[in-house]
Formats: sequence, C-alpha cells, structure tokens
Amino acid sequence: MPGPRWLFVTVSAFVISLALLVRAARRLIRVWWPEPFATVALAPPGAGSDAIEAAIELAAPGVVAITAEGRRATRDFAGLSIELAAARTGEPVPVRRKRLAVTTSGVSRVRMKLWTAEIPAAGSYTVSVHGLRPERSYAESRLLFIPDLAVLGRILAVVALGIACVGSLVASGLLAFASRTSG
Repeated sequence: MPGPRWLFVTVSAFVISLALLVRAARRLIRVWWPEPFATVALAPPGAGSDAIEAAIELAAPGVVAITAEGRRATRDFAGLSIELAAARTGEPVPVRRKRLAVTTSGVSRVRMKLWTAEIPAAGSYTVSVHGLRPERSYAESRLLFIPDLAVLGRILAVVALGIACVGSLVASGLLAFASRTSG
C-alpha cells in the first residue's frame, strides 16, 4: 500500500514538471516570434528596375534566417530573390532558399522563413531584393534577419513536460484516493 511518502514524491514531481513546462513554453514562444537582428522595409523599385538595395548591420556571425513578414494572405513575396554582400569588400554571402517555407502567424501578420545565410563576421552588409513589382505598395511588408533556431526540440520538450505534468497529477490523485479508501 503506497504511503504518504509516495504522495510527496508525485506532488513534488508535479510542481517541478509544471515549473519546467512554463519555462519551456516561454522559451518556445521567444523562438517562435523572435526579435529581428535587422529589418529591410520593402518598397516599389525605381523606374526601369525590379530591385532595391538596403544597408544592414549584423552584430554577430552565425546562421540567420531571412524571413518575410507581411499581412496574412499577402502575395508580396512571390518571386522575390535576394543577394547579400559584405558592405566593405563587396564579397557575396551565399543565401540558400529554404525548401519548405516555415510559417508562423499572429493575429494579423505572418512570417515566412524563406532563406538562410551563414554570416561570416559581424559588420555592415548590403541586401539586394530582386523581383519587386512597381505597381505593388509593399507598405506592410518587410524582410527580417532573425536567429535561425531549431524549434522541433523545444516543441518536443513542451509535449514531454506536459505529459509528465499530467501524469504526476493523475498519480497524485490516485495515491490520495487510495490512501483515503484504505485508511
């Protein structure tokens, strides 16, 4: 017959798993909608051109996700391509198109992770956006340079901690019920 010692263990497991679940959920939310390192506002190109250029500053080397942000159901990003180069040397930075665009959405805005780039060093970079159409407004569309973080592991952590939290709560309830009926 399980005693109060096991009830203490299951209640402690519930409190610990609940605290870890809240922490993991907060980390997942931060990764899901991160603050950008740099932002490029899209605008219609000048006459006779389909491109704009912008200067950005990136504070640290590493992999960045180049994410398009705009209104829900926007077609502003269809057909766009980008080039990235070091501002001082003009050395191009390879930009890879994502095979599957990862999309996250808020109430009125959507973010689509379309490209990634390996930034070799902190510093100034020039971004060229090609494929823009002069007849479009692009007023609510922009490109964000955000950290490229894996989300799957954090989702699995939230699921596992949720299962542990519910399991320890059920075990505590069963032990409390068993101790009442036996005593």
